[in-house]
Amino acid sequence: MNFNKTYGIGISNGALFINKVAKETKLFSGIAPIISQQSDVISKINSKRSLSVYQINGTSDDLIPFEGGSSMIGHTFVSAKKSAENWVKNSNCELNNIIETEHKWGDFSVSSFLYGDCDNNHIIKYHLVKGAGHQANFGGGDLLYSRIWDFLKEH
Repeated sequence: MNFNKTYGIGISNGALFINKVAKETKLFSGIAPIISQQSDVISKINSKRSLSVYQINGTSDDLIPFEGGSSMIGHTFVSAKKSAENWVKNSNCELNNIIETEHKWGDFSVSSFLYGDCDNNHIIKYHLVKGAGHQANFGGGDLLYSRIWDFLKEH
């Protein structure tokens, strides 16, 4: 068993939780928070290690605002971008070395942002799914979990 390759995936509250556990422990080498980002409180925690992150947010999420702010679930969130940039900072990546690409996931257009030159060859990547709400199903033929697994096992 390779404990240097341990991953965490969470959806919604699970994504908030996976961000918190990843910040407070050295357990994970990579995480995939889906349809949530760091809360304001979690963003203030310095992570115990660098890691790779594959973050996904919907631009029409009425529960977790991708632009940040208060949520009806009782947390205040930083924006999706600020959450990714917080991981960039915590993994000592080059903030100005960002690659933006456009994709199609099922029925949705996606803007992806990749930060490289991180400690231990980690990568921070976040995705804005245009028009998607608080969901992890992006339509027929979308292979979300295959993409996540391919990213995590590579990094």
